[in-house]
Amino acid sequence: PFFAWQERWGLLHADAVTVASHTLQTLAWSLGVPPERLHYLPNGVSPQHVGLGQGLNVRRQHGMDDDCPVLLCYTRFVGCGLARWAEIITEVAAQVPRARFLVVGAGLTGEEHKFWVRIQAQGLAEKVSLVGWVPEEVLPGHFAAADLALFPLDDSLVNRARCPAKLADLLAAGVPVLAEAVGEATTYIENGVSGVLLAPSSHPAAWGAEAAALLKDAPRRRRLGMAARRRMYEKFNWDRLAEGLLDLYLAVMA
Repeated sequence: PFFAWQERWGLLHADAVTVASHTLQTLAWSLGVPPERLHYLPNGVSPQHVGLGQGLNVRRQHGMDDDCPVLLCYTRFVGCGLARWAEIITEVAAQVPRARFLVVGAGLTGEEHKFWVRIQAQGLAEKVSLVGWVPEEVLPGHFAAADLALFPLDDSLVNRARCPAKLADLLAAGVPVLAEAVGEATTYIENGVSGVLLAPSSHPAAWGAEAAALLKDAPRRRRLGMAARRRMYEKFNWDRLAEGLLDLYLAVMA
């Protein structure tokens, strides 16, 4: 109760409030924060934020053929339930038998181990490489190893209020992304232009069908990746975002 009170009190008494998502913006308005004191500030990118890397070495480290389809799952296991992650990967693997999955990241309380148990139960251990956390300087190579990134988002208030930095990383690196139209994913991704958005709570079969279609169309994936990278650096670069924040600071100090 104290934290709930503190949050409401702080929002209403601060000189200005920044929010990282449109859902948080709406919630702040509903609590009485005046629009002129509220500033939308999503996660941004910089030219050095996520560079381009060499993917062949990463593929070979994990026993992946140079020409096999590789799907990247870059996650902390918080945006999508473990069971649903496993179901989506199972369905994609069924529709793309040669596919390999590169899972980069780890949960806060060992969720990756529970995920691995599910993958083994599905008989997919040979198709999935669970990498865990990797140093920031080697992330670009893991991104470059992928033909497509999967980014499922359960349709919840928490996910609608989040601003997923990992999604921004993927798009800035030019990785073609298949995600769900939940929260800020719809802000970052222009559907069909800089990525592909499935409807919220899409069935795993829909994930499999769309992933299979994208993996058969390399030119389309390249267009999506290039457009994603361009969109992130044009609309969500930190220099541009900082200008709006500076205007807010100046207004507060006036």
